[in-house]
Amino acid sequence: PRIHAHKWTTTSKTIYKQNMSERVALEEIYEETKGIYWYKKWNWCSDLSYSKWDGIKVDLAGHVVELDLRYNNLVGSLDELKEIHRLRYLKTLILSTNTLSRGLAPKFCQLECIEMLDLSWNQLSGNTVI
Repeated sequence: PRIHAHKWTTTSKTIYKQNMSERVALEEIYEETKGIYWYKKWNWCSDLSYSKWDGIKVDLAGHVVELDLRYNNLVGSLDELKEIHRLRYLKTLILSTNTLSRGLAPKFCQLECIEMLDLSWNQLSGNTVI
């Protein structure tokens, strides 16, 4: 089911529309990759807009378009991410130089806007088709 809930937050006289569906995906990434041990986790899973979380860039509509968590001590398996497809406006995903293992979740194939994907310097294995 699609989640259409939105939360409006005010930052620097700009109103950001925060898509709760995207927030669910980001919080799952934090939980599944042991975010508590990340080096850079400023504001993650706080009440602040995810536009203020480390490594995230949003467009003018408030959609996540870039997620850059390189060199950040992410640990875990990307094939456990069941909500990643909710980041449907994501253009850049950088998860390089972490300790990610196994393959990618099938939901990665639903990220239709991806222009740049960097998973280098991890411990990924298996066949992956994107």
